[in-house]
Amino acid sequence: MSKRTERMSRSAAERINRKDTVIRQNNAELEELRSQYENLDICEEDKQVIDDYIACKDARADRMAEKLYEKGRKDVKRCEEMYPHPKTDPQMHDPVCHCYGGTGSV
Repeated sequence: MSKRTERMSRSAAERINRKDTVIRQNNAELEELRSQYENLDICEEDKQVIDDYIACKDARADRMAEKLYEKGRKDVKRCEEMYPHPKTDPQMHDPVCHCYGGTGSV
């Protein structure tokens, strides 16, 4: 991911963290669970297994989100190439967007 994309992603994540009610609730729950986890009476080796498991799940989820984002960008670009917007392509005379199979006006 480019540095610009990373900055945009980080900025979007910060906005979502501030504004989305469910995300804010999840963040609060995560903090509570972290506190409970840190107070568990288990050995460090067991905690390390749990930490590794969580890190692996997080890394996989992050990678999946990144790949889905990239796929979405490619789909949009392909759509724009197939069905140029009439305001940006003067030769296009059909004002209907077929990009997603819809028939609504552009």
